[in-house]
Amino acid sequence: MKASAFVLCLLVVGMLTACGGKDKWAAAAAAAKEDKKHNHDHSASGAPHGGHIVELGNEEYHAEWLHDNKTGLITVFLIDSEMKRDVRSESSHILITTQVKDKKPREYKLPAVNKRGNPPLSNKYELTDKVLLEAMKFAGHAVNVKLQVTIKGKSYVAAVKH
Repeated sequence: MKASAFVLCLLVVGMLTACGGKDKWAAAAAAAKEDKKHNHDHSASGAPHGGHIVELGNEEYHAEWLHDNKTGLITVFLIDSEMKRDVRSESSHILITTQVKDKKPREYKLPAVNKRGNPPLSNKYELTDKVLLEAMKFAGHAVNVKLQVTIKGKSYVAAVKH
């Protein structure tokens, strides 16, 4: 497992260096390489779509995020407090903000997909972005990641961990 984490760190450094300068992401890759806590099981117990859970509010709702390593697709589903049913939101997008140490934060908008009804509501948000995916893989370790969404008129901001 340690060898695969090291290889992943090298991949992150190479990819992120090509997409925005080595100084910006070198600290994240170095910190992740030394972060021994990252060797854990990524399966999310109870997640209806098999992803990673983010608590919204005082467990009022949850966001579940999944990723496709090959394509860089990140999908976020909104689910209820019991993590059993999808929850639809009026938000046109989910905002994800990433920040490595004291570097300038980067914002990513994941647009709503499958909007239905009047007003149009969605429980699914997606974006294909390999740089964001690599940052999210280190969320809670070397990269601070926050997810923001509005559900039923109330704004929720939560820290993402992986």
